[in-house]
Amino acid sequence: MNHAPIILFVYNRPEYTAKVLDALMQNPEAKDSSLYIFADGPKAKASEKEKENIQQVNAIIHQAKGFQSVQIIKASANKGLANSILEGIHSVTKSHDRFIVLEDDIVPAVGFLGYMNAALTLYQHQENVMHISAYLPPIDKILPETFFRRTIACWGWASWTRAWKNIETNPQKLLDEIKSRDLVSLFNMDNSFPFTDHLTWNIEGDIYSWAIKWQATVFLKEGFCLSPKKSLVQNIGLNNTGTFSQAIDYENYHIEQPISQINVQSIPLVFSTEARQAIVQFYQQRKHPGILYRLKRRVNNFWNK
Repeated sequence: MNHAPIILFVYNRPEYTAKVLDALMQNPEAKDSSLYIFADGPKAKASEKEKENIQQVNAIIHQAKGFQSVQIIKASANKGLANSILEGIHSVTKSHDRFIVLEDDIVPAVGFLGYMNAALTLYQHQENVMHISAYLPPIDKILPETFFRRTIACWGWASWTRAWKNIETNPQKLLDEIKSRDLVSLFNMDNSFPFTDHLTWNIEGDIYSWAIKWQATVFLKEGFCLSPKKSLVQNIGLNNTGTFSQAIDYENYHIEQPISQINVQSIPLVFSTEARQAIVQFYQQRKHPGILYRLKRRVNNFWNK
């Protein structure tokens, strides 16, 4: 099997970074996988504690082992998560046709790499399959082993260079097309989650997110996103330490025990109505971003500037 390179994005959370690397090394496929680690640099107003944390992260990633190869790319100054991810993936896709992405608070289960590599191989020639997700919210419903949906999940994911080259990073262009094609309700999961608000916030400068742009790109291309019946990852950053962890009622998105194995087999290229209904119901019962979150982001942006 052609093992996809793993791209890991880290910044200033040494304990989290260590947990993610330890979990990755427990995956049997790690020894045959190349690992690219992109480490963001300090902000202009970084405190001594933040600088110390970044130094600790750098020490941890230089001790990474158990992979076929490890390449560390360190930024001298802070790029921010969105720029780090966009630039990092772009650089890796210059020499690879597929890739797996993790951030420093996404802890993978032992079957994570097996699932990702199997799915990437199985659907590599299906041009309209654009995204592989490892995360699924804790939905209280029995779903198929794998299924296709129109929304991505960015907590542990994978894709191909052929798909990623389509990403549109202009949020205004994406929002305009969604509106002109009368797709707002569909994009917002039957208005159960305000995804279009995320595009608006990017336009107005409240946030700078890569994920909503990728989601809108895949959606407008009518791309298929493969999802497992249960999550293969756990987000340990749902405690306000992440960039957007204050945005929604994230304790309801916590995965207590990720599944350790998913059997990947070819399934029809059809969006699962059953899964969509379950996800819509899940969203309808949760709190979503509002005006208070936008005000917090504006205060933070003003302070950082």
